Amino acid sequence: MTDLGKENLIKEYWNNRAEEFKSSPAATTNDVCLRELEVAELIKSIRKLNLPPGSKILDVGCGDGFSTLRIAAHFPELNFTGMDYCDKMIVNACTNLVSNYPTLRNVSFKVRSILEEVGTERYSAVLSCRCLINLTSFLEQIESLNNIASYLVDNGTYIGIENFIDENNNLNSLRLALGLKDIPVRWHNLFFNEHQLRISIMPMFYGIYISDFLSSYYLITRVIYSKICNILNKEPDYLHWMHKLGMIIPSVGRYCPVRLITATRRCK
Repeated sequence: MTDLGKENLIKEYWNNRAEEFKSSPAATTNDVCLRELEVAELIKSIRKLNLPPGSKILDVGCGDGFSTLRIAAHFPELNFTGMDYCDKMIVNACTNLVSNYPTLRNVSFKVRSILEEVGTERYSAVLSCRCLINLTSFLEQIESLNNIASYLVDNGTYIGIENFIDENNNLNSLRLALGLKDIPVRWHNLFFNEHQLRISIMPMFYGIYISDFLSSYYLITRVIYSKICNILNKEPDYLHWMHKLGMIIPSVGRYCPVRLITATRRCK
Protein backbone atom coordinates (compact mmCIF):
# COMPACT_ATOMS: atom_id res chain seq x y z
CA MET A 1 0.00 0.00 0.00
CA THR A 2 1.37 3.42 -0.97
CA ASP A 3 1.53 6.24 1.53
CA LEU A 4 -1.12 8.06 -0.54
CA GLY A 5 -3.37 5.01 -0.37
CA LYS A 6 -2.99 4.79 3.39
CA GLU A 7 -3.43 8.54 3.76
CA ASN A 8 -6.76 8.32 1.94
CA LEU A 9 -7.87 5.43 4.15
CA ILE A 10 -6.99 7.38 7.30
CA LYS A 11 -8.85 10.43 6.03
CA GLU A 12 -11.86 8.24 5.22
CA TYR A 13 -11.69 6.72 8.72
CA TRP A 14 -11.91 10.15 10.38
CA ASN A 15 -14.64 11.37 8.04
CA ASN A 16 -16.63 8.24 8.91
CA ARG A 17 -16.18 8.95 12.63
CA ALA A 18 -17.33 12.50 12.02
CA GLU A 19 -20.53 11.19 10.45
CA GLU A 20 -21.05 8.59 13.18
CA PHE A 21 -20.39 10.72 16.27
CA LYS A 22 -21.39 14.19 15.02
CA SER A 23 -20.75 16.54 17.99
CA SER A 24 -20.11 13.78 20.55
CA PRO A 25 -16.95 14.13 22.68
CA ALA A 26 -16.14 10.56 21.57
CA ALA A 27 -15.55 11.63 17.96
CA THR A 28 -11.76 11.38 18.17
CA THR A 29 -11.47 8.90 21.06
CA ASN A 30 -13.92 6.80 23.07
CA ASP A 31 -12.13 7.89 26.24
CA VAL A 32 -13.94 11.16 26.94
CA CYS A 33 -12.16 11.62 30.29
CA LEU A 34 -8.87 11.58 28.39
CA ARG A 35 -10.12 14.45 26.24
CA GLU A 36 -11.00 16.46 29.35
CA LEU A 37 -7.48 15.96 30.71
CA GLU A 38 -5.93 16.95 27.38
CA VAL A 39 -7.96 20.16 27.23
CA ALA A 40 -7.04 21.04 30.81
CA GLU A 41 -3.33 20.52 30.05
CA LEU A 42 -3.49 22.64 26.90
CA ILE A 43 -5.24 25.44 28.79
CA LYS A 44 -2.59 25.32 31.50
CA SER A 45 0.21 25.40 28.91
CA ILE A 46 -1.30 28.38 27.05
CA ARG A 47 -1.81 30.28 30.29
CA LYS A 48 1.92 29.93 31.05
CA LEU A 49 2.74 31.78 27.82
CA ASN A 50 1.17 35.05 29.08
CA LEU A 51 0.29 36.03 25.52
CA PRO A 52 -0.83 39.63 24.95
CA PRO A 53 -4.46 40.27 23.89
CA GLY A 54 -5.01 39.75 20.19
CA SER A 55 -2.41 36.99 19.89
CA LYS A 56 -3.29 34.27 17.40
CA ILE A 57 -3.25 30.52 18.08
CA LEU A 58 -3.57 27.77 15.46
CA ASP A 59 -4.96 24.32 16.31
CA VAL A 60 -3.84 21.83 13.64
CA GLY A 61 -5.87 18.66 13.26
CA CYS A 62 -8.65 20.24 15.32
CA GLY A 63 -11.19 17.55 14.39
CA ASP A 64 -14.69 18.47 15.51
CA GLY A 65 -13.42 21.50 17.44
CA PHE A 66 -14.07 19.97 20.86
CA SER A 67 -10.72 21.10 22.27
CA THR A 68 -10.46 24.29 20.23
CA LEU A 69 -13.80 25.64 21.42
CA ARG A 70 -13.25 24.81 25.06
CA ILE A 71 -9.83 26.41 25.04
CA ALA A 72 -11.02 29.51 23.14
CA ALA A 73 -13.78 30.01 25.71
CA HIS A 74 -11.09 30.25 28.42
CA PHE A 75 -9.13 32.90 26.50
CA PRO A 76 -11.61 35.41 25.01
CA GLU A 77 -8.76 37.89 24.52
CA LEU A 78 -6.94 35.53 22.11
CA ASN A 79 -7.88 34.54 18.55
CA PHE A 80 -8.07 30.86 17.58
CA THR A 81 -8.11 29.12 14.22
CA GLY A 82 -8.83 25.41 13.95
CA MET A 83 -7.89 23.48 10.83
CA ASP A 84 -8.33 19.87 9.76
CA TYR A 85 -8.02 18.02 6.48
CA CYS A 86 -11.32 16.16 7.09
CA ASP A 87 -14.11 18.34 5.72
CA LYS A 88 -16.78 16.49 7.69
CA MET A 89 -14.93 17.14 10.95
CA ILE A 90 -14.84 20.85 10.10
CA VAL A 91 -18.58 20.79 9.37
CA ASN A 92 -19.09 19.34 12.87
CA ALA A 93 -16.74 21.95 14.36
CA CYS A 94 -18.73 24.80 12.78
CA THR A 95 -21.96 23.20 13.99
CA ASN A 96 -20.53 22.90 17.51
CA LEU A 97 -19.55 26.56 17.43
CA VAL A 98 -23.01 27.75 16.40
CA SER A 99 -24.96 25.34 18.61
CA ASN A 100 -22.89 25.22 21.79
CA TYR A 101 -20.86 28.45 21.78
CA PRO A 102 -23.18 31.01 20.10
CA THR A 103 -21.53 34.01 21.80
CA LEU A 104 -17.95 32.96 21.04
CA ARG A 105 -16.37 35.40 18.60
CA ASN A 106 -12.67 34.51 18.79
CA VAL A 107 -12.56 31.21 16.87
CA SER A 108 -12.90 30.10 13.25
CA PHE A 109 -12.40 26.83 11.36
CA LYS A 110 -11.09 25.87 7.93
CA VAL A 111 -10.36 22.75 5.89
CA ARG A 112 -6.59 22.47 5.47
CA SER A 113 -3.85 19.87 5.88
CA ILE A 114 -0.72 20.49 7.92
CA LEU A 115 1.21 19.07 4.94
CA GLU A 116 -0.05 21.80 2.59
CA GLU A 117 2.11 24.80 1.75
CA VAL A 118 2.14 27.33 4.58
CA GLY A 119 0.61 30.71 3.76
CA THR A 120 1.55 34.13 5.13
CA GLU A 121 -0.44 33.94 8.37
CA ARG A 122 1.70 33.64 11.52
CA TYR A 123 0.74 32.57 15.04
CA SER A 124 2.10 33.02 18.56
CA ALA A 125 1.36 29.37 19.33
CA VAL A 126 0.44 26.24 17.40
CA LEU A 127 -1.38 23.32 19.02
CA SER A 128 -1.77 19.70 17.98
CA CYS A 129 -3.65 16.96 19.82
CA ARG A 130 -3.16 13.40 18.57
CA CYS A 131 -2.90 14.81 15.05
CA LEU A 132 0.62 14.10 13.82
CA ILE A 133 0.37 10.43 14.79
CA ASN A 134 -2.16 10.06 11.95
CA LEU A 135 0.48 10.77 9.30
CA THR A 136 1.84 7.84 7.33
CA SER A 137 5.61 8.18 7.86
CA PHE A 138 8.17 9.83 10.11
CA LEU A 139 9.25 11.94 7.12
CA GLU A 140 5.70 13.32 6.89
CA GLN A 141 5.68 13.96 10.63
CA ILE A 142 8.90 15.97 10.38
CA GLU A 143 7.53 17.82 7.35
CA SER A 144 4.47 18.71 9.42
CA LEU A 145 6.66 19.96 12.28
CA ASN A 146 8.65 22.05 9.77
CA ASN A 147 5.35 23.55 8.66
CA ILE A 148 4.31 24.15 12.27
CA ALA A 149 7.59 26.03 12.76
CA SER A 150 6.83 28.07 9.63
CA TYR A 151 3.40 28.98 11.01
CA LEU A 152 5.00 30.31 14.20
CA VAL A 153 6.45 33.74 14.82
CA ASP A 154 10.04 33.86 16.04
CA ASN A 155 10.14 32.44 19.57
CA GLY A 156 6.56 31.23 19.16
CA THR A 157 5.54 28.05 20.96
CA TYR A 158 4.48 24.65 19.72
CA ILE A 159 2.29 22.76 22.21
CA GLY A 160 1.55 19.22 21.12
CA ILE A 161 -0.14 16.22 22.68
CA GLU A 162 1.07 13.22 20.72
CA ASN A 163 1.82 9.51 21.31
CA PHE A 164 5.18 7.83 21.95
CA ILE A 165 6.15 4.21 21.42
CA ASP A 166 8.48 3.64 24.41
CA GLU A 167 5.80 4.61 26.91
CA ASN A 168 3.33 2.37 25.09
CA ASN A 169 5.82 -0.47 25.52
CA ASN A 170 6.21 0.36 29.23
CA LEU A 171 2.44 0.18 29.63
CA ASN A 172 2.21 -3.16 27.84
CA SER A 173 5.00 -4.60 30.00
CA LEU A 174 2.87 -3.87 33.08
CA ARG A 175 -0.20 -5.35 31.43
CA LEU A 176 1.73 -8.48 30.47
CA ALA A 177 2.88 -8.91 34.07
CA LEU A 178 -0.80 -8.97 35.09
CA GLY A 179 -1.81 -11.36 32.35
CA LEU A 180 -3.46 -8.68 30.18
CA LYS A 181 -3.17 -8.39 26.42
CA ASP A 182 -1.06 -5.72 24.74
CA ILE A 183 -2.71 -2.49 23.68
CA PRO A 184 -1.54 -2.34 20.06
CA VAL A 185 -0.81 0.80 18.06
CA ARG A 186 -3.87 1.37 15.90
CA TRP A 187 -3.47 0.78 12.15
CA HIS A 188 -3.90 4.48 11.39
CA ASN A 189 -1.37 5.68 14.01
CA LEU A 190 2.40 6.11 13.94
CA PHE A 191 3.85 6.79 17.40
CA PHE A 192 6.96 8.90 17.94
CA ASN A 193 10.31 7.77 19.26
CA GLU A 194 11.40 10.51 21.67
CA HIS A 195 15.12 10.50 20.85
CA GLN A 196 14.46 10.48 17.10
CA LEU A 197 11.96 13.31 17.46
CA ARG A 198 14.24 15.49 19.57
CA ILE A 199 17.17 15.13 17.17
CA SER A 200 15.00 15.82 14.12
CA ILE A 201 13.35 19.03 15.38
CA MET A 202 16.38 20.64 17.02
CA PRO A 203 17.17 22.72 13.89
CA MET A 204 13.65 24.22 14.13
CA PHE A 205 13.02 24.39 17.88
CA TYR A 206 14.78 24.91 21.19
CA GLY A 207 13.65 24.39 24.78
CA ILE A 208 12.09 21.04 23.85
CA TYR A 209 10.24 19.59 26.86
CA ILE A 210 8.19 16.39 26.98
CA SER A 211 5.87 15.73 29.93
CA ASP A 212 4.16 12.53 31.16
CA PHE A 213 1.02 14.24 32.46
CA LEU A 214 -1.25 11.22 31.90
CA SER A 215 0.88 8.39 33.27
CA SER A 216 -1.13 7.79 36.45
CA TYR A 217 -4.39 8.04 34.52
CA TYR A 218 -3.26 5.17 32.31
CA LEU A 219 -2.01 3.17 35.29
CA ILE A 220 -5.46 3.44 36.88
CA THR A 221 -7.55 2.91 33.73
CA ARG A 222 -5.43 0.68 31.46
CA VAL A 223 -3.81 -1.48 34.12
CA ILE A 224 -5.71 -1.59 37.44
CA TYR A 225 -9.23 -1.11 36.07
CA SER A 226 -8.49 -3.35 33.08
CA LYS A 227 -7.36 -6.13 35.43
CA ILE A 228 -10.56 -5.76 37.49
CA CYS A 229 -12.60 -6.06 34.28
CA ASN A 230 -10.53 -9.07 33.30
CA ILE A 231 -11.24 -10.78 36.62
CA LEU A 232 -14.96 -9.98 36.41
CA ASN A 233 -15.09 -10.93 32.71
CA LYS A 234 -16.56 -7.52 31.84
CA GLU A 235 -15.86 -5.05 29.06
CA PRO A 236 -14.24 -1.77 30.22
CA ASP A 237 -16.57 1.23 30.46
CA TYR A 238 -14.98 4.59 29.66
CA LEU A 239 -17.51 6.30 31.92
CA HIS A 240 -16.71 4.09 34.94
CA TRP A 241 -15.81 5.94 38.16
CA MET A 242 -12.28 4.52 37.98
CA HIS A 243 -11.64 6.91 35.10
CA LYS A 244 -12.78 9.82 37.29
CA LEU A 245 -10.39 8.60 39.98
CA GLY A 246 -7.55 8.46 37.48
CA MET A 247 -8.20 12.08 36.55
CA ILE A 248 -7.27 13.36 40.01
CA ILE A 249 -4.23 11.20 40.81
CA PRO A 250 -0.90 13.08 40.40
CA SER A 251 1.09 11.72 37.49
CA VAL A 252 4.02 9.38 38.18
CA GLY A 253 6.16 7.24 35.91
CA ARG A 254 6.16 6.87 32.13
CA TYR A 255 3.28 4.52 31.42
CA CYS A 256 1.13 6.54 29.04
CA PRO A 257 1.92 6.94 25.34
CA VAL A 258 0.02 10.25 25.25
CA ARG A 259 2.52 12.96 26.24
CA LEU A 260 2.81 16.75 26.15
CA ILE A 261 5.44 18.38 23.93
CA THR A 262 6.39 22.03 24.22
CA ALA A 263 9.06 23.67 22.09
CA THR A 264 10.03 27.20 21.07
CA ARG A 265 10.53 28.25 17.45
CA ARG A 266 14.10 29.30 16.67
CA CYS A 267 14.50 32.75 15.14
CA LYS A 268 14.68 32.65 11.36
